[in-house]
Amino acid sequence: MYVLIAGFRYGSPVRDWPEVSYTELEHETAEQRGIPWSVFLLDTQARGPAEMFLDLEHGPRQSAFRARLLDSGVTCVMVTDPGALETALLQALTALPDPNSSPLPSTPRLPPESPTRSSGRTPIARSAWW
Repeated sequence: MYVLIAGFRYGSPVRDWPEVSYTELEHETAEQRGIPWSVFLLDTQARGPAEMFLDLEHGPRQSAFRARLLDSGVTCVMVTDPGALETALLQALTALPDPNSSPLPSTPRLPPESPTRSSGRTPIARSAWW
């Protein structure tokens, strides 16, 4: 499963593709490969230091990325604090289908020898939230 946690800071642009961030690239890759994914967005009502909400260099890019996520038709869970994120993430993980059962219609099953099969480590999108 790919978990995307998006705040208001854009993050690092990809070295060879500077018009997207590493988080955007990870998200696109997970989507193209049919990896189950969940999206969690830091809500504008969250409390925290101003630096958490400001990205003077790439703020408009992050706003556009968040808008694309919200308009994608995928459920985006808005969270206001780490506790809410923990609860929502736990709910998403426990709702995952058993990987040994039949696959989700939109998720191709990968053979065990596939190089793209998960190593058991959950890729987590980085955020400047904490």
